[in-house]
Amino acid sequence: MTSPMPNEMQALTPRQRFRLERQRRQNYIYTVTIASMAVALVLSFLVLKGWIPLPFGQSFHAKVKYASVGDVPCLAEDVQPLAPEQVYVQVLNTTARPGIAGEATEMLKSAGYTTEDPANSNVEFPGKVRISAGPRGIEAAYTVARYFTDAHVVLSGRADNLVLVELGTFYSGRLSESDFAVVKESQSPLKAPKGCLPVDKKAIEKAQSELAGQSEQESGAAQSGETGENESAEGQPAEGETGAEAGE
Repeated sequence: MTSPMPNEMQALTPRQRFRLERQRRQNYIYTVTIASMAVALVLSFLVLKGWIPLPFGQSFHAKVKYASVGDVPCLAEDVQPLAPEQVYVQVLNTTARPGIAGEATEMLKSAGYTTEDPANSNVEFPGKVRISAGPRGIEAAYTVARYFTDAHVVLSGRADNLVLVELGTFYSGRLSESDFAVVKESQSPLKAPKGCLPVDKKAIEKAQSELAGQSEQESGAAQSGETGENESAEGQPAEGETGAEAGE
């Protein structure tokens, strides 16, 4: 329907002009609606084909996968190596080669790390070096890993911050003196490998809570032992006294 000329509009009755304006508005609404639906249809098709990524919603609905025991844990950005006196480490020899755990322990001890006595493992690790630590010891594990060629760090279920170094079948021996000196003096940020998984903060809090509980139990046991010793001492006769004198 063509729009009437101005003179024709004047010739129309008010009712006819009202109906004409209403029809114009309806035509406009229908045109905009159909055009919007066509654009939405085209965009939906492109998104389904993967040609256009969604600009929203992906991060909201994405489920974060955290590291579990045996996975490679990530580090925060720009984490510096820990001071040696903050790191506690034990080296295990998983092979039949004698002396390699003691040699590695002496290397770490000479770098200033607090070490436990080296030990043997009943299960051989079929690799080079595996370094494991609980949620509280990830930074310490990556700090120690610098001293071992091709070592990889994995998450363990430990509640404390002890770092466990397992020397495997293909362990190539301790670093040369020159390489050892370079690593010892280096303060370059620690880096986790690609494919690592973030550590859940709840796991860190749980480990801290478990460790605190263990400390309280040990403290309580120590106090109970001291109390028992004091009571036993009070029941014994003083030096130089006889049993009869103590009874009096």
